[in-house]
Amino acid sequence: MGTASALAGTFLFEPKPNDPIPYGYVTFWATPYILTGIGLLLTAAYRERNSFLRRSRFLVAAAAAPTLFFALFTLYLFPTFLGIYELWRYNAWVIAFTIAVIIGSSFRYGFMGLQISIQNQKLDYTLRAITSGTSILNHAIKNDVGKIRLFGEKIKSDAATGSPIRSSSCGTWK
Repeated sequence: MGTASALAGTFLFEPKPNDPIPYGYVTFWATPYILTGIGLLLTAAYRERNSFLRRSRFLVAAAAAPTLFFALFTLYLFPTFLGIYELWRYNAWVIAFTIAVIIGSSFRYGFMGLQISIQNQKLDYTLRAITSGTSILNHAIKNDVGKIRLFGEKIKSDAATGSPIRSSSCGTWK
């Protein structure tokens, strides 16, 4: 029975000769899904009891519903019933609106659980920590250079006088 109705539906919505897709058939199939999706978005937003989740759902509906509704007309209804095929080019403007809603709400309230936050770091504390660490490192390097210089002079003076050098490994005089 299901195959027969699908086959009958295919012959019922025979594509026009110049149509790239059978708009009548696709419109008959896609329109209820798009309208149901928009309805579900709006119903979920209105029925939500939690104010935080309600605002989040309204933002999702504000971003998605206009785009879906506009796309329904430009992609399906106008080509099917009016024969206007080129209005899909204006979908970019509605998508730009959707992106603006997503970005704007992401900074202010968060969008679909994601919130973008910009925080100024206190540069005064950061610079103070960097200079403190740098000064400690500089002091340690200066101490090591001083030790190297001191031991270098000691080795030179011992070599010049011919005094014995104590071996560090076995503790005996050479």
